[in-house]
Amino acid sequence: MTRADNRNNAGLAARRRRPTAINLTSLANTSAVLLILLLPCHNGLATAYAPRRPSQPTAAAGTVAIGGRSQGVLLESAASKVVSSPTSIVNSSYQKRVNCHGEPRTRLDYGPIKDADLPPAEEGVKGGVGGGSPLGGKGLLLSAGLTALTAAVAAAKTGILPGAMDPSSGMIMSYSDAMILRDVGAALLTLVLAAAFVKANTAAAAAGIVESRDSRKLIHTLSAPLFVLFWPVFSDAVGARYFAAIVPFMNGLRLVLAAQSGENGDEKELAGAVSRSGDASEALGGPFVYVLVLFASIIAFWTDDLKGVVAVSTMAAGDGVADLIGRRFGKNNKWFFNQSKSVAGTTAFAVAAFLTSTALAWWLGHAGALTLPMAFEDVTVRIAAISIVCAFVELIPFGDDNWTVPLSAAVLTATLIR
Repeated sequence: MTRADNRNNAGLAARRRRPTAINLTSLANTSAVLLILLLPCHNGLATAYAPRRPSQPTAAAGTVAIGGRSQGVLLESAASKVVSSPTSIVNSSYQKRVNCHGEPRTRLDYGPIKDADLPPAEEGVKGGVGGGSPLGGKGLLLSAGLTALTAAVAAAKTGILPGAMDPSSGMIMSYSDAMILRDVGAALLTLVLAAAFVKANTAAAAAGIVESRDSRKLIHTLSAPLFVLFWPVFSDAVGARYFAAIVPFMNGLRLVLAAQSGENGDEKELAGAVSRSGDASEALGGPFVYVLVLFASIIAFWTDDLKGVVAVSTMAAGDGVADLIGRRFGKNNKWFFNQSKSVAGTTAFAVAAFLTSTALAWWLGHAGALTLPMAFEDVTVRIAAISIVCAFVELIPFGDDNWTVPLSAAVLTATLIR
């Protein structure tokens, strides 16, 4: 035999082994018809027999005569009726001399099929992203995470991602295996901790320990600053930022899944945690912008300077605490030009943004992950000014403060701290 014959035979064998795709709609319709026709043969359903009537009804239009006797079952579009409206089949009368076991039987009247008698719909057949996927939402997340990590490792191994800088020569060295292992571990650790943090908040809200709105704002306030706390865990490589960026990337993907699958998806708990009204589509509003800002700050600034740190801290802590305090203490001190904001909330914004940005700047400098361009006391004074200005930017009644606030903070930091 030639090589071409071998390839043809191999291709034919592969096609024979290939599983045939199943059309679920056709399978459901076929099963419905078989259910209607074979239902009388199930002796477990024959719990009561009615006496035979003296005269037999004639076959009406739309009925089917089987074995010379009329079956009072309308089979016109039977499968579609069962699938779309099971209750449309009522009082179906079956009449045969013997049942499927060859035993004598009389006419049997079945009552209406109720929705409660039908098997529950399977979880896998749901709308939205990941709902109808064989992997499901969680499987899609796992696949995306592994793909992102694999791509980052491959880029580091091949030299696409730069390694650490040699302090003596100022040259960028290649990514070492130890650095790659450290960055992979740091990314996995922070991913797990981020998911655990969200889970703890949603569980506290479900248990009634905190209000659902407070739980959402706690996630908003603490997620980004807590993540920044773990930045020193990553290596000194310049390309470590891409491993860190996997965390907001995965959180953004979770928000997309939550918005698309709604209350029926794997991320329904997250959708309820980040939305104001419980509408899952809100996950693609402010929360998604929040994740995008964090992702952009990591890629653009990382630990090179304070712009990204101050921008993220001001957006997260300032805006989050302003809402928590404003709703409790700001009812009687609204701003005259923006009745949805209060003096108490604005004050809380400035204080929280200042404290969080200052604390993270000190921590990153102390851990050696970031070099401050000036004395820490001078940095503190400038961060205080930036926090106050951004507190008033948050009062602007148009635009999304999830991007106007961090953008203002980044520009002010670039201007004042250099």
